[in-house]
Amino acid sequence: MSLNMPQKEEVKSKTAGEDYRKVWGDYDLSTDKPGERDETGVNRKDVANTYYDLVTDNYVGGWNERFHYCTFEPGESWDVAMARHEHYMAMLCEMKPGMKVLDAGCGIGAPAREICMFTKAHVTGITLSPYHYAWATDAAKQKGLWGQGDGQCEFVQGDFQKMPFADESFDRVYAMEATCYSRPLSAVYREIFRVLKPGGIFGTYEWSLTEKYDDSDPKHREIRNSIERGGGVVYLNNPKEIEDALKEAGLEILHHEDLALKSRVPWWYPMAGQTEYATAWEDWIKTFRMKSGMVSFGYFVHWLFCKTGIWPDARREALNTCVQCAWGNKDGGITGTFSPFMMFVVKRPEV
Repeated sequence: MSLNMPQKEEVKSKTAGEDYRKVWGDYDLSTDKPGERDETGVNRKDVANTYYDLVTDNYVGGWNERFHYCTFEPGESWDVAMARHEHYMAMLCEMKPGMKVLDAGCGIGAPAREICMFTKAHVTGITLSPYHYAWATDAAKQKGLWGQGDGQCEFVQGDFQKMPFADESFDRVYAMEATCYSRPLSAVYREIFRVLKPGGIFGTYEWSLTEKYDDSDPKHREIRNSIERGGGVVYLNNPKEIEDALKEAGLEILHHEDLALKSRVPWWYPMAGQTEYATAWEDWIKTFRMKSGMVSFGYFVHWLFCKTGIWPDARREALNTCVQCAWGNKDGGITGTFSPFMMFVVKRPEV
């Protein structure tokens, strides 16, 4: 890992798994009926915060500092593909030097750092997680990118459904697989409309079910359940629901595409353990670790270390949650029922 990570509170590190289970309760997402989801009392803020307290360290160690997926071109390394994916967002949002840009749901800040360097705009990231805020801030300072000038970034800890920014503060807003944590989705879109300047552009990669998803198919519902519970997402929308929420917020759709359909190498290959697609040793190792035999070995190691008290039980819960999410995403990709980058580029009207 290239950056020093801030330390979580010791008690929180030990109880993160239990906290995450308590938030969900006994609710089974795979058997709910239409209209039941909002009656469960599952709080999306509690889900998001406890989820990232639980899995952040595993994400960084087992994936990377960019908490999103990407499309792949033949022969591309993860780092190159991830950066290209972020640059594509910046390009379609027409980001330029001197602009004020908001990263809505910035995680630990890796995309914000990349985009501020690439565009020479100033990027402000907002995250609900205090742990992510501390990490993003430390990383930006270590990289020499912290500040209020062009080509720099800064971060704010807060709720993107109730942002601490004045009206019409930003020229551009983007979200990298982050606004899926909003419930209802229109709530975050309305806030984005508010903080965008008239004529400003918002681009988003949304986690989304696709038109192939059949709610009457038990396998499809199992996939959805794995993605939602494993990914800390209270409700997966479909493209029509996303489009309706954007329009409800007053945003004008400029561009829409499902990038999952344009990946010339399966975007889900790392989760499937398909090492033949890996081009860098680091990518090969991370992909190899997702083969079923290696995951089983990982479960054994975590069981042993937790049983002997060397690690807190939360470590085992974190592994289980990450694997549930990864394999749910993989199965969603293989069946074509799920896309992690249903892309929409929209505009706040001039008047």
